[in-house]
Amino acid sequence: MINRTFVTIVLVLTLASPAMGGPTIAAGPLVAPDDGKVSCGVANVSATKTVEYTVALHGSSGSAVHGPFTHTLQPLTNNHWIPSFTGGQLHCIVEITKGSKKHFRLSAMTLNANGETIAAVPGQR
Repeated sequence: MINRTFVTIVLVLTLASPAMGGPTIAAGPLVAPDDGKVSCGVANVSATKTVEYTVALHGSSGSAVHGPFTHTLQPLTNNHWIPSFTGGQLHCIVEITKGSKKHFRLSAMTLNANGETIAAVPGQR
């Protein structure tokens, strides 16, 4: 399972990289339970700098299944992005379009039908 997960992440990053110009961070893969969702959580940990980013949810084939969407995070803020897409193995992929990746944090979470987090993985640069 770990080897397949690693290969999947490498494949997704490889397929996503040509379309993205800035630093890329990925989290996942996760599979949502019945009536659940996969969520992308992001945070700007800089006390002074704004970070702009583009986020998309990618399937196991490497293609975006939801997004990309562009957002701005003010200093010391976070955003919990919950797409309406469910099903299959999903990854959160973020491109930093303005600001530093050292000030950016990403995690992917699976949520049950009640919106409670049941599993989470950190983003990898």
